[in-house]
Amino acid sequence: MQHPPPRPPEQPVLWTAEPHQPPTGSSASPVSPPLSADLRSMQRVALKYGLIFGLIIVVRLALGSAITTAFSHVLAELVASYHLKLGDLAQVFNFITAFYTLIDWIIYFLAGFFAARRVPQVRTAIFTSLWVNLCYGLIYCGITGMSLLFLTLSLPQYRQVAIGVYVSEIITQAGVVLLLLHLVLGTAIAVLGGLVGARSVRTRNTFH
Repeated sequence: MQHPPPRPPEQPVLWTAEPHQPPTGSSASPVSPPLSADLRSMQRVALKYGLIFGLIIVVRLALGSAITTAFSHVLAELVASYHLKLGDLAQVFNFITAFYTLIDWIIYFLAGFFAARRVPQVRTAIFTSLWVNLCYGLIYCGITGMSLLFLTLSLPQYRQVAIGVYVSEIITQAGVVLLLLHLVLGTAIAVLGGLVGARSVRTRNTFH
């Protein structure tokens, strides 16, 4: 009678550590989801076209200020020579302001139009117009501040009090130009351009 062979000794079971899992309900700090690709693309396009058309409107502002200053000296001589009325002088400057404002609105429309052609969303035109407004506002405030500073320094001491009313009118006019004509109406016109640009993209994709 044969006996069964002896069984080999059992090997000790090695302890393996499982990967640590945080307990359920632990107060781990949530990680904010990354920005979507569409949002990042929209921001890049708005920044690009905002700076491009912001530079264009800054050049327009600088040229317009230089032309208006030169024209003011010529107009002052014409008023002295031909005894023109102050009402006629005000109408001339109102016409110049309206002409420059129309050019600025065309720039806002084109900024929204070309930006929305890249990313066909209305908010693309809105953010683009805000960048254009920022560029215009910084240069406009700088030019206005330097003009008032030179005007104040060039006046005698006894006339600086009388010029305070004129300075307040200039500041009020600057606020109206920046807030109403550019920030409100300029943004609205940029949105209109964005709607036209986005619709042109959809129409082109439909026919293709």
